[in-house]
Amino acid sequence: SMSQELREVSPILNQTFIHSETVFEGKEDIILRIPDSPVFLKEGERLAEYFEKVFCERAGFHSVHIRTESIHQDMKGLFEDDDRIIEEKVLKVQKTNAGRQNAVAAEKKLPKKEEGNYRRAAGPASDPSVIYGRNFEDEPADMVSLGDDPREVTVRGEVFGTESRETRSGRIIFTVAVTDYTDSLRFKLWFEKDEEQAFADAFKNGNTFLIKGYMDLDPYDKEMMIKSVYGIKKIPSFRTVRNDNAPVKRVELHCHTQMSDMDAVSSAKDIVKQAYRFGMKALAITDHGVVQAFPEAYKTIGGKGGIPKDADMKIIYGMEAYLVDDMKNLVSGSLEGKTGGSSVVLDIVTTGQSPLAHDIIEIAAQKIEGGRLTDEYSTLVNPGKPIPFSIQTETGITDNMVAASPGEEKAVRGLLDFMKELPVIAYDAEAAMNFLMAACRKYGFSCPVKTIIDIPSVTRFLVPEIGKIRFKTLVRHMKVNCTDDMRAFPRAQSMAFVYLKLLEIMENEGIETYTELNSRGTVSVDRIRNLKYYHAIILAKNETGRRNLYTLVSESHLKYFKRRPRIPRSVLNRYREGLVLGSACSAGELYTAILSGASDAEISKIVNYYDYLEIQPTGNNDYLMKEPKSGIKTREDLEAINRKIVELGDSFGKPVCATCDVHFLNPDDWIYRAIIQSGHG
Repeated sequence: SMSQELREVSPILNQTFIHSETVFEGKEDIILRIPDSPVFLKEGERLAEYFEKVFCERAGFHSVHIRTESIHQDMKGLFEDDDRIIEEKVLKVQKTNAGRQNAVAAEKKLPKKEEGNYRRAAGPASDPSVIYGRNFEDEPADMVSLGDDPREVTVRGEVFGTESRETRSGRIIFTVAVTDYTDSLRFKLWFEKDEEQAFADAFKNGNTFLIKGYMDLDPYDKEMMIKSVYGIKKIPSFRTVRNDNAPVKRVELHCHTQMSDMDAVSSAKDIVKQAYRFGMKALAITDHGVVQAFPEAYKTIGGKGGIPKDADMKIIYGMEAYLVDDMKNLVSGSLEGKTGGSSVVLDIVTTGQSPLAHDIIEIAAQKIEGGRLTDEYSTLVNPGKPIPFSIQTETGITDNMVAASPGEEKAVRGLLDFMKELPVIAYDAEAAMNFLMAACRKYGFSCPVKTIIDIPSVTRFLVPEIGKIRFKTLVRHMKVNCTDDMRAFPRAQSMAFVYLKLLEIMENEGIETYTELNSRGTVSVDRIRNLKYYHAIILAKNETGRRNLYTLVSESHLKYFKRRPRIPRSVLNRYREGLVLGSACSAGELYTAILSGASDAEISKIVNYYDYLEIQPTGNNDYLMKEPKSGIKTREDLEAINRKIVELGDSFGKPVCATCDVHFLNPDDWIYRAIIQSGHG
């Protein structure tokens, strides 16, 4: 819808659209009546431009005339609304005051200490579960539903903290924090100094109570709490014990503990105990890049507060590694020819990251011969469907601009004729070639490209001081001008000039052939530290594997660490004995390759490298549906990827394991992980 498109571009622009009136006069005249708010009026022109694009480029109008008008609020209606709101607020204040009066009256009715039995109502019918105040039979409300209005409330809660403070008069103010796992709340009690220990014993962490009292803003703590407590009853735990009732128990092969930095919230001990209670026979500990949870997990079996020593339960010791492919050459394909020979710099603009779900909308190529730019190929591409408004805004390429342009088949055919068999150079060579190869498969073309050079990879080797490479960072560091970093031709031209400067560095280093470039580039530790990493699961299947796993941890932290402890593929291969490798999650090599539309040959190579493949619940990866460029629009798309991985497992004879990628113990704990992830950025 228009509103959804505008929301992606700007929430303010979307609100302007929602609150504006659209009036049609004749066939080609449109009036946008915009509220006379300064914010809305400022967005009026942008909204008019959007309407013009929609009607001309999508609806097929030859031309439309759009003008904006400001409209005033209906003051009479506004005053009527104000009267109603004021009346509601008066009633709320009256109700609040009445509640406060009742609270004071209820407090006055409580017996004095000198009268005896202060903590429990007098009389033989008194409920023994009442430990403070008077008995009550009210049903508790969820804390999350209480709101911020002062009123009488009844809640149930599990204690998770207490605080004691002595006043000048010698009395104790005892504050108790409780939660019902929908929200949390505190209440206060006042008593004499000699009663402090008894209350501390009663309100230990984990104990559960029903509390009735008056909730209001505490002027001292500046928060809503139960200030006046009418009664407290001890109750059994209200939390439902989770059980695994499946007749065949599963084994979890992807599980994180608190040792996964700023990512998981449960201790290894709690996880092992719950897995045992569920009836699982084994559990893998796979923290991010570390093995620090192993001792705690080991001691849980037969240790104090753990599970029996003879329990039928096995700990699988592993890790989720940050794998980098240092064996992926700077130059892929054929290595024949010299670095300074003729070549083509390619750039492609698309509507997203996946060739399976997105389209090419612009192609540009720049030919280099004899150390200078000699020829060029540039065309917009008509995808045969509307370009998403967010992509139009980002790239400046509109439906109207591509309307008369060739379709993808003709544009790609022209590119192939221009490139012939020359080496292809690109800023993101893998992505560009994925789209090009997908188009060739689609139209039955034979791709003549034999040699592919990735500019960022070459730059990381030749100019290691540049750090993290982004397009703007690269052109700025290399002192190359780019007039528009969102369009294909300016990008291709600027990358051609960048490559010419890289050629000068290669000449000074004595690198003349692609073979020499690959040979020299594979030994750089700095390059390994800057390579893109993928997640991979490593499990130790015996003592040799455990020692090798420890060696990998040491190598990754001491030699290849850069924000993450990276493990080069060459080093993993060296210490692979005794280890089992899994393809991991959506950040793994296999899932990423499927998302990016990699060729069957590339996917086959990845599948063959791992010992088993992994699929996960769609809920783990539904974040991809919020990323327009991922190509994932529905849960059915995520299910299709899982089916694809299962099919690959069947085809290549690889086991496919369903894992949960565990980061917290119980469903309620998700909020704690969300908090630490937010703090981690």
